[in-house]
Amino acid sequence: MSIDYRQRIVQSKQLLRLQRMRVNTCETRYREAQQKRSQAQAEVDERQEAIDKLKEQRHQLLNYMSAAADSPRLMKVADTRRYWIEYDLERDEYYLQMDEDALADATQECANARKEWLMARSKEASAQSLLDASKHAVSMQAEQQQELESEDLTIGRVIS
Repeated sequence: MSIDYRQRIVQSKQLLRLQRMRVNTCETRYREAQQKRSQAQAEVDERQEAIDKLKEQRHQLLNYMSAAADSPRLMKVADTRRYWIEYDLERDEYYLQMDEDALADATQECANARKEWLMARSKEASAQSLLDASKHAVSMQAEQQQELESEDLTIGRVIS
């Protein structure tokens, strides 16, 4: 029973084509996951920046309040402002936790997508190796056939 290497080449090419499509699909998913992770990181950074600004405003307001302690009218306005700064700060810290959770999820999704992409690339390389081996086998088979024909011609000349 002889192996039909030419048929194996056709099958290897089909397998390689399929693996390349899988690589492209996984690569697209990976890029999308990277973008999602980058966006989540930007949201965390933006939220942290807002928190830092609120903390700075609170610090400045407390300094102002200590300087204006002898003016009840200014203290009332400053106290109201401090209340709203604290409210905004508490709200942003709450949302920061949610943003950090979203970032962790996006990071995990990105890692999973990268793993799938690398696996697909590995399978593509294996399919390419299989195709190369099949082509090499066809080449070797052709060489052997040519040697056999050459020997047959040589033997035929000796007999005649």
